[in-house]
Amino acid sequence: MAVARAYARKGEDDGDFLARFVTRKNTLTREEIRGASAFAPLLGEELYIGLVKNLREASNVASGFRREARTRRVSPALIGAHAGLVWSGVHGVQLFGFAGPVSLAWLLRKYEGRFAFSMPTTLMVNRSMVLRGLWAAAQLGEPLLESYMRRLTEQTTALRQLDAAAGLAAIALKHRALEPDVTKFLRRLALNGQGDLTQEGRRGFAALALTAVAARDKWPAHSLEIGRKRFVETATDRLPSSHPLAPSADDCDPDLARTCVLNEDVGLTDGDEGLASLFTLLPLTASSPLEAFFYPSSVSRQLVEPWGQEEVSRHIEQILSVVSAPAQAKSEGKVGRNEPCPCGSGKKAKKCCSQ
Repeated sequence: MAVARAYARKGEDDGDFLARFVTRKNTLTREEIRGASAFAPLLGEELYIGLVKNLREASNVASGFRREARTRRVSPALIGAHAGLVWSGVHGVQLFGFAGPVSLAWLLRKYEGRFAFSMPTTLMVNRSMVLRGLWAAAQLGEPLLESYMRRLTEQTTALRQLDAAAGLAAIALKHRALEPDVTKFLRRLALNGQGDLTQEGRRGFAALALTAVAARDKWPAHSLEIGRKRFVETATDRLPSSHPLAPSADDCDPDLARTCVLNEDVGLTDGDEGLASLFTLLPLTASSPLEAFFYPSSVSRQLVEPWGQEEVSRHIEQILSVVSAPAQAKSEGKVGRNEPCPCGSGKKAKKCCSQ
């Protein structure tokens, strides 16, 4: 409770709590998220809905940003609004995952297996944001399985199928008891090949998800090595050699290496650094604590640049590259109950995944 008291402010309500997230944007520290997480069990569905609205509003800001960019008059207010809306929503989704199913019990009952919990963060198409949403989904675990399985067999957008496949992999990686059911389902869908955001790629996404689950003991070390190299590159110029956490060429705090790789600003459409690396990082993501996504205050100011015009512009381009893609798969509605199930089982949908 001492941690919670350190974060709390007298007379602060839900709106004030959310406003602090908006203000801090991407600079929230490990100590701050630790304090905020002490309140996680008290969070209600209304606050989650409010945070998701922030992410949706960010898409509207993106459209406004594009219009202003054409006239070369991008206002600081618009830049700040986008950064604040996006990061408050992402941090909030993580807190709800930390709190567990009890924090979203009403929504889980209301949507009866159709609760797209991590989709708002996946729509941000920034790898770090997507991983945070998938981390939260992994914490919620079994209550989300039906929703992800159903969505992966429906005729829907490739981005939603990606979210479903990655969500299933994250849950299987976090909960070994659920792994057999998840891998059995994914094998029925999988086909050799790679997922592609510009076409329906459910089989490719399922294959990537299966590979990630199978590599639970191998890929985290690989991811940490990448994080170590990135941290050395970043921190060498920003931290004085006398700093206790300053790295050397052959020595780096593995905890900071993990935080570094989980926070890289990469879009899902950025070649090998994007989509494929998302699945590569899933084993490390699912096994990490909430605090791993945030730098400690002792180095945060030196290493974390607050989002400004450059970062917001890059993020909006990431969003528009997917949302505006002309070849993106369009929703074709639900599969008929008497039609063959898309999972390839040979059964009618009503006797298989649509049950």
